[in-house]
Amino acid sequence: MGSSQGTYLLQRYLYITQDDEQVDGIILDSVLPTDITRLIHGDKYLNYILLDLFSRCSQDEEGCSKYFKDKNPMRALYTYKMNEDFQTNSSYVIHFLSKYDATFTALIYRINRCNFDDKNVLRHFINVTQPPNEDEAPGYSILVELNNNLAELWSPLNSQEKNPSCDYLQGSSMNTFVATHVMPDIYCPIQQQQILGYPTDQYYRKYPTKKTKLPVLLLHGDMDSALPVSIARHFSKQYSLINSNFTYIEMPRTGHTTTNAAPMTDEEGNCGWNLAVTYMFSPTFQPDRSCLNKISQIDFAGITTKSKQSAIQYFGTDNVWGTNEPHELTTSKPNELTTNKPNESTTNIAINIKYTLSIIISIFIIYLTSF
Repeated sequence: MGSSQGTYLLQRYLYITQDDEQVDGIILDSVLPTDITRLIHGDKYLNYILLDLFSRCSQDEEGCSKYFKDKNPMRALYTYKMNEDFQTNSSYVIHFLSKYDATFTALIYRINRCNFDDKNVLRHFINVTQPPNEDEAPGYSILVELNNNLAELWSPLNSQEKNPSCDYLQGSSMNTFVATHVMPDIYCPIQQQQILGYPTDQYYRKYPTKKTKLPVLLLHGDMDSALPVSIARHFSKQYSLINSNFTYIEMPRTGHTTTNAAPMTDEEGNCGWNLAVTYMFSPTFQPDRSCLNKISQIDFAGITTKSKQSAIQYFGTDNVWGTNEPHELTTSKPNELTTNKPNESTTNIAINIKYTLSIIISIFIIYLTSF
């Protein structure tokens, strides 16, 4: 079984052992297809999921869209982006919750509205989202990860393709609503120095060619920020050509690494993990799919216990939207936001939020791509 980057290594294993299969079955959790995966697209993928989240908000009139002017949360997102650009601040925000907590949409709403309560929420948010002072997991090596990433997952897909410049990647990241800036700021300069990475071999970017009936299960979330669902669908189409015993399960409202990103309503555990375990223990390699109907709904309204706990953690209040009435009017202007520091404006607050989030996001993405 492999998750995220581990699925890339598993595909290499399947290729190498295709003439002498050594295992009874394989589970791929959030797949990186060998033929199309490039880390340089990471910020575009994050942006895709952000827009998807706001589209879902638009469809939830009672829980989300009613709070926005003309019930149009997407326009509010663009309003935030335009204000940010006018202040010459690049876009670092807002992927601050790894499991796509719906609190995110309320954060945009509060930033745009910016009343007295929102100012307190933003101050609390900045204080609690500082990067943790923790050591890496035992056995983890950033050198090994960077070496593998820059050799396998950064390189062009073919000999005709060239690596983009760091300026191009920086522009690509800035032209989004949400970005980690890990690729242009960290990976690209390392790649240009050519101090890491290794030559690719004959298995690079290739699928196994020998037809097989080896049981293989792919689990992928339709809200995967690192690997949008279209990527998994591509892999499913390609790999099913050689494996008649391949099973693809696309999990609703599920994020990256399904085995810990699909909590269930009124039930402990995780649907992704349940699917993996029942697949392993099934004599016929048939997973129990009943948990798919139990995956938690997106609680934009902030009424569930989990949502209230998250709001208290990040906002300092369990009132996610800060109002019982939609379209609350206020005379506060964005540039009037103040903190305990003298003469600190909304621009400074926004920069602090973005800086904090960019660090958290970078740490989070590096963790996701580790194996």
